[in-house]
Amino acid sequence: MKTRWLLPISLLLVATSCSKTPGSVTFGVHDSAQLTVAMNTPPGTFAPLLPVAVVSNSLTIYAQNNTDADHVQDVSLDYLTLTSPDGRPLDYLRRVEVYLSPAAGSPDQFLLASAAAVPDGVTGLRLASAGNKFDQFVSSGRYVLVLKVETDQPLPNDQPLRVDLDFLVKARPR
Repeated sequence: MKTRWLLPISLLLVATSCSKTPGSVTFGVHDSAQLTVAMNTPPGTFAPLLPVAVVSNSLTIYAQNNTDADHVQDVSLDYLTLTSPDGRPLDYLRRVEVYLSPAAGSPDQFLLASAAAVPDGVTGLRLASAGNKFDQFVSSGRYVLVLKVETDQPLPNDQPLRVDLDFLVKARPR
C-alpha cells in the first residue's frame, strides 16, 4: 500500500521541480524633487517651470530585488503627490501637468500626471496618472521632470513645491 502512494508523489515532485519558468517581481521605486513656482509667473497663463533633473534610486532598488534595467518589463506611475513643503495651501494653483523628459531641453516630453482643477485649501494633492509607461526613464536612473502650471493669482514670492513619485516596476529576475 505504501508503494502505491510513493510513485504518484514521486512523479508529482519531479514534475514540479522540472517546470522552472522564470517569473517576475513587482516592486516600487520612489523618487522626489523640489521645484519652485517663480513669483513672476503670470496668472492665467499655462507656463512650464524650470526643468529639474532627477537622479533616481531605481538602479539600487533593482539590485535589491535581484534584477537590473535590462530585465525591466514595465514601469508605470503608481501615484504622484504634489505638496507645499512649508505647509502653505496650494490656493495659487489652478491646474498642473507633470511631464518626464529624457534630458533638459529635449522636445520629447511625456505626460506623467495632471490635475485639471486644484481645490483651494489643500497643502497636498495627488494627481491623476496619465496611464503611460515609463520604462526608458526610470530604468536609466536619470530623467528630467517638467511641471507646467497655471496660477490664478499673482504670487508675492517664489512658491516651493515638492513632487513625490512612486513607480510600480515589473521585472524578470537576473
